[in-house]
Amino acid sequence: MKKIFSQLLIIFTSIFLLACTQKTLYLTPETTGYLYSVKNKKPIANYQGYIGYDTARDSHNSITTDSNGKFKIFPETLKYYLIKPSLKDWNMSATHIYIQFPDYETKIYDYSEKFHEQISNSSLSKLEQLDVGIIFLDSE
Repeated sequence: MKKIFSQLLIIFTSIFLLACTQKTLYLTPETTGYLYSVKNKKPIANYQGYIGYDTARDSHNSITTDSNGKFKIFPETLKYYLIKPSLKDWNMSATHIYIQFPDYETKIYDYSEKFHEQISNSSLSKLEQLDVGIIFLDSE
């Protein structure tokens, strides 16, 4: 009887620990690139604006480029414990980056080609990194 109880306790503890382990689904890649001005072909350096995967602007995606015009977009994630969330409501078809900086025209950049070139057999449980290279912005 004591042996059965200890085995049940081990099974229950194992299931409990599995349920308490947080898991992450990466819905978009971690994306880096450079912003350049079409007018003078120079980096848009140390400039604050919005870059994100959707048009809903929030402080999470308000970024400042570095001295070389480099930016980084953090991935969109879903965190869960035991039961994997439904992805029905998540629009996974649009491979766009929305870019809006003061004094420049808003741009929607399609990164699908770069994604397919750099990332194969993508898994939502793995963080993927994507380099989109140089993106040129037109002045207003």
